[in-house]
Amino acid sequence: MKRLIISIIFVLGVVVSSMASAYQGDIIYIDGERWTLMGQPIERDSALIHHLLDVLPKERRISSGNWQGYTGYWSIRDGQLYLDSIRVGFDFDNSVMATTIFPAKNKDGKEIPPFVPADDMLEVFHDYYVNGAILASWITGEVRVARGPVVKYVHQGYMRTMEFEQYFTVNQGRITDCVAYHNRIVVGDSWMNDLGNMNNLKLYEKYQHMIPIPVENYPELAGIKEIDVDVSDIQVDTLGNLVDCSVKIDFKGDNDELKDRLSQDVKAALMNLRPWKVLYINNEYVTDIENFWFRYDLEQ
Repeated sequence: MKRLIISIIFVLGVVVSSMASAYQGDIIYIDGERWTLMGQPIERDSALIHHLLDVLPKERRISSGNWQGYTGYWSIRDGQLYLDSIRVGFDFDNSVMATTIFPAKNKDGKEIPPFVPADDMLEVFHDYYVNGAILASWITGEVRVARGPVVKYVHQGYMRTMEFEQYFTVNQGRITDCVAYHNRIVVGDSWMNDLGNMNNLKLYEKYQHMIPIPVENYPELAGIKEIDVDVSDIQVDTLGNLVDCSVKIDFKGDNDELKDRLSQDVKAALMNLRPWKVLYINNEYVTDIENFWFRYDLEQ
């Protein structure tokens, strides 16, 4: 039983760590331009991806940005989505820092090509070959592609936002609609810019200094050592001013009326801070951070 529990914890740890990584994504060519396909659409068919993994070289390189160790190369032609090839990388000395080099050789000295051979591609995708090409007819839903500088970075999955993005609606491999976005940074300077590299203690101290709570006005706080402040639903205008937000105050005790009054004080202090970073993403003006939390130490 103990071993089972340890195994479950290990698996959960791997899943959580993988969810906290930024993924590379596949590559797609559209009208001759190279884009990042924000996902790996082969995996939308569970039988297909398992069949593919069976033929991929076991020596291929695995990383937190590419857990399956392959990159699909796609294209859109005549309004249809095609899978053109699949490439894998290799580590010669099996170390984490090893350089990926093409081509590779297995332990028996046999050369392994960087691209999955045509025979293996045919074996895996034989049901989808149309006129010698792999039509991605197993795919129905949305396909997101992106290129250019990162406008908003989120270190998780494919959640980062890039300057140019397109959302394709796909029905059995055929493109039925496309929405394009030009994202950008509108206001780059922010009062929060210097906070990212601080440890929690210094970060809380900085927040406490910049977002003061007039504790001297609240004798009811006597005996309370700390206050938790949760700021969410942040809304900004195009100039970097805070338009609205939600503030929740929490501390030991059931004085909800006091918590409401303190939340109003914190919100008033937040409204005086400027500028807030402003991004134009998917035709909306947003800030780069949707919520944050800090602890106010009353014993300082």
